[in-house]
Amino acid sequence: MTSTPMYRALLKAGVDEELATLAADEITEPAQVANKSDLLDMKVELIKWMAGLHMMTISLIVVLLKLI
Repeated sequence: MTSTPMYRALLKAGVDEELATLAADEITEPAQVANKSDLLDMKVELIKWMAGLHMMTISLIVVLLKLI
């Protein structure tokens, strides 16, 4: 039986015992779990991509409007 902090956290969150065991066994290294710093980095990257896409969309709309 698994008794890792991940297993206990999954049980506390209401996950089925069998599923919690399977999930906790799959995560063997702490490097496999995202921390707040990783999530913040992903959020910054997402914001950069979204800003770029919005700029591209606005530029495309401006060009199309000038063609009309």
